Amino acid sequence: MKKTLSFLLISILVSAECLEYPTDIEVGVCYEKEGNLILAQAAYERALIADEEDASARQKLMALYHKMGMNSEADQLNKKLSAKERTSLAAVQGSGEIKNNTFRARAELDIGYDNNIDFNPVADTTLTQGGDTAETAFSRLQADMSYLYDIGELAGWYLRTDADIFIQENFSAHDYDVFFGRVYAGAGYRGINYSLYLPLFYDRINYLDRALMQERGIHPNLDLQLHQSLILNLNLLYSQRRYIQDYDQGRDDNMYSAGAGLFWLKGGNLLYFKTGYELYKATHQVPIAFTEKQVFSASIGALYAFGNIIDLRADYQLRYYYYALISTSDGNIQRGDTNHEFTVALEKEFFNDFRAQLQYRNVNNISNYALAAYKKDELLFGVIYNY
Repeated sequence: MKKTLSFLLISILVSAECLEYPTDIEVGVCYEKEGNLILAQAAYERALIADEEDASARQKLMALYHKMGMNSEADQLNKKLSAKERTSLAAVQGSGEIKNNTFRARAELDIGYDNNIDFNPVADTTLTQGGDTAETAFSRLQADMSYLYDIGELAGWYLRTDADIFIQENFSAHDYDVFFGRVYAGAGYRGINYSLYLPLFYDRINYLDRALMQERGIHPNLDLQLHQSLILNLNLLYSQRRYIQDYDQGRDDNMYSAGAGLFWLKGGNLLYFKTGYELYKATHQVPIAFTEKQVFSASIGALYAFGNIIDLRADYQLRYYYYALISTSDGNIQRGDTNHEFTVALEKEFFNDFRAQLQYRNVNNISNYALAAYKKDELLFGVIYNY
């Protein structure tokens, strides 16, 4: 008992000595040398509240976060997330691994089978209505890259660029081959437990045996770390979608979107819930039917690691499409679609940064417009590489 009281008294006296330093940074350094990391964190945070541009306080706080293991969730999930997701996660958690130049990449090569290739992952359901369904085997390449440059002279500010690519070659039904590419570029700011990123983007789709569409817009994202294992994402999007061929230009529209997501990370596991709203407004004087619409979406998913044996990923997305009223010779049509998409995958690391996956996806689009109703099943096997 006497030893315990003596230890407490010494701790109080040493902590009191730290408070004699003139600045919060010096107080934090003193606490950190003592091993009192909680009080050191509080001191560094006070310094940043007083001056958000204090680069020294920011660097010491981020190094302390890393020392306290507050980024262990990101470290364990690194091999299971896309390059963009890893960069965003590291930014909001103030990871010590973000330095002046940080490059991440992920590539996935798949081979699979689709029993209704008419409706593709990047296709608009208004483009391929009716007709017989086509089934085919396919090969698919998906890749994304993320580069972040931390501007040392401007504490907290960074430049960032991201790129996505999706290429699918079908063994038959080549009209439904797909190329999709998107590039983001913008600036961001990292504060204590939050990150704001303001990118512009451009993308292009080749589909249905033609250069189909190009899109440009802005996509602000705010990530907030509510708890060591809980992250909230808020995002907005505005884009101009323009079809390239003259006979498609009646589909031109502007899209407005708002979304939110909640992500729980623990060890190598992930649980998320996302919801969003999209509004499509036609820009052509004579828009093609079903161009204008509203889309409400909600999705939930989980990634669970069974030790070092295998990872199970499951995702479900519900989307409701509410289309503008269309007048025809047969009367008015008020179309509404309800789209269910379920994906389940097994993943296993087999060599360093290489992972194998087996994935099944089921989509069911229920519509009061008969030509838009469809079902599809997709099965694929792939290899994933993370850098």
